[in-house]
Amino acid sequence: MTKHEQYRKHIRLRNYDYGQNGHYFVTICTNNWRPLFVSDDSKALILSKLDQIPRFFPGVSVDIAVVMPNHLHMVLVFEGSNKPLGQVIQVFKSWVTRELGGTGSVWQPNYYEHILRNEAALHRIRKYIQNNPLVNQVDCEQFYSE
Repeated sequence: MTKHEQYRKHIRLRNYDYGQNGHYFVTICTNNWRPLFVSDDSKALILSKLDQIPRFFPGVSVDIAVVMPNHLHMVLVFEGSNKPLGQVIQVFKSWVTRELGGTGSVWQPNYYEHILRNEAALHRIRKYIQNNPLVNQVDCEQFYSE
């Protein structure tokens, strides 16, 4: 049992409606930070599943995304969706796991999100996502530390 399975820190805002309109910066890390998305085919798979989000979740779109070897960054835009962020992420993670033929999860049990409250924050996150491939690897552990 990993320390994340033993203790999961509650990282969502209490009493916040994660289905309301807005921009959400999301980072999803692979299970045990394994570099699963190195090949062009694996990256293309992730991007194709991201393209399916608006069809399955009307009112949700992907503003920007980058696939790294052991994580994914994206900004999801909610405009009139009737589904919360957590459900969209759960389904997306299931799609990818199923496509990769895995019996276990490809992903960490949780994900990191940040609500982007203004244009300046959105601009900074877009720039961060665009520049992320220049960084060797994100330390996914930082999202779960106290």
